[in-house]
Amino acid sequence: MSEGVLTYERTKFKRRVGKHWRTTFLVDDYFEIQKYSKVSYEFKAKILEKVAKNYKYEQIIDDFPRLPLNKSTITRIIAKNDFADLNE
Repeated sequence: MSEGVLTYERTKFKRRVGKHWRTTFLVDDYFEIQKYSKVSYEFKAKILEKVAKNYKYEQIIDDFPRLPLNKSTITRIIAKNDFADLNE
């Protein structure tokens, strides 16, 4: 499992698709990072485990002191997961 901040340089590539230009970062494709995602799936799973154990947001933030984590990040992670399937 990984935990921590990863800093790397990216190069933007442009390619023509039909009449339009598309831009992409090859390193994002390689690491399977979504366009606006800054948090890995592994880390999201850790946060959701702590939420399921009724940890408070402040406790979760304190558990990961090296990461730029705040209440709104945790709220977005919770909101983007569909828990309806878990009850079935």
